[in-house]
Amino acid sequence: MMNNFFALFELPVAFDVDKTALKNRYLALQKQHHPDNHGGDDSQSTLINHAFETINRDDKRALYLLDLQGHDINLTESISDLEFLGEMMEIRIDLDDCTSKAELAPLEQSVQTLISAHSDDFRQEFIAQNWTNAKLAAQKLHFLGKLYDDVLSKASEFVSHNDGDDDLYV
Repeated sequence: MMNNFFALFELPVAFDVDKTALKNRYLALQKQHHPDNHGGDDSQSTLINHAFETINRDDKRALYLLDLQGHDINLTESISDLEFLGEMMEIRIDLDDCTSKAELAPLEQSVQTLISAHSDDFRQEFIAQNWTNAKLAAQKLHFLGKLYDDVLSKASEFVSHNDGDDDLYV
C-alpha cells in the first residue's frame, strides 16, 4: 500500500480533486481490500478509509498537502486573526442557541460558505508557495472543519430527538 494518499487514489497532488474519481477509486479499493478478502486483516481497509477522509475534506487535505511539502502546523497554536475569531465566536453562540433543525440550516450554509472562501484562500497561497499564509489558511480551515462537524452533530441530535412519532407512545 502506498504512503502517498493521492497516489493511492491515482489523483494528482493538488488541492483541487475530482471528488467523483476519488469516490469511485475509494469504492474499488474498499472492495479489493475488504477484510473478508484478507483473512480478517482490516489494516489496509483502515488505511484506505483514513486516506479517503483526508483527501475528501478540504481542511484535512490542506493540512496533508502542507505536510507533504514539509510544512508542519501546530494546530494547538492560537489563531491571531481577531476578526476571524470574533466571527467564529458568533457562529458558535448561534449554534449553541439553535433549538431546531430549521434554525440550524442557515448556520450550516454559513459555515459551508466560509469553508469555501477559506479553501480558495488556501488554494491561492499554496499555489503561490506562500507557506506562512497557506499555514494560516489551513489552520482556519481546520477550525471551520471542526465547527462544521459540530453543526452536523447538532443536526443529528435534532433528528434523533424529534422523530415525529412521539404521539404513538402515549
